[in-house]
Amino acid sequence: MSAISFIERQIACCDRGSLIVTHSNLLFDMYSLNQYTIEFFANHLFQDEVPKGKIQQLINDNTEKIDAKSYNVRENPLTYKFKLAKYGFLEKQQEFINLHPVPPSTIRDKIYYDTLNWSEDERWKLMFICSTFGSLSTRDQALIA
Repeated sequence: MSAISFIERQIACCDRGSLIVTHSNLLFDMYSLNQYTIEFFANHLFQDEVPKGKIQQLINDNTEKIDAKSYNVRENPLTYKFKLAKYGFLEKQQEFINLHPVPPSTIRDKIYYDTLNWSEDERWKLMFICSTFGSLSTRDQALIA
């Protein structure tokens, strides 16, 4: 979401209202074992420039072109609350959906698994194996005067 979109949503969100958004999960890219994995490592983890071709060799399926639909904006669920805070929102909750029990290239039939009933000690895994996350936030009451 652009800065203008956040500002528009803050104006539209009444004092006690909520903002609910979903995004492609940037952390899922590490798990997907495809072109997104290559881009994630090249853009976020490697400190020195590493040719993408060398990373691509590490991916078993030689990173076939991805045809699946994906949001054009990928967000990191670990840092998303900081982005929201810059625009006057306070994140209250995150949930993860579109669980992939194995990397997407190995899935034959898409099954939509429940993610809300995972035990608290196992929920951290959803941050990596779900391709989408949702965020619930409110206007930061400290900024409303």
